[in-house]
Amino acid sequence: MPTPPGRPTPLNRDTALRQAAGWLARLRADDAGERDREAWRRWRDDNLMHRRAFEDVTRVWAALDGLGDDTPALPSAPDRSLPVTVATACATVALAALIIIRIL
Repeated sequence: MPTPPGRPTPLNRDTALRQAAGWLARLRADDAGERDREAWRRWRDDNLMHRRAFEDVTRVWAALDGLGDDTPALPSAPDRSLPVTVATACATVALAALIIIRIL
């Protein structure tokens, strides 16, 4: 059942991880600015679960980044929407990896 308008979404670990993955994608985007970083800092500092979720997502991102250079290179002149799409896809993979790690 969706949360009624005007009421905060209950915070749980999975929600925090999804939000953290979204923040990681946003912060890694080419057009991320100081407003984004400030909003992220407010989100992170709002709740200890947020901070821990972001640390977990960042740790998984770093582990995935170290898997090797078998991924194809991005085009030299990418479309402006491509970096956000790639970052979102990578954050989704990182979140999936976190969930799989938690299950195991």
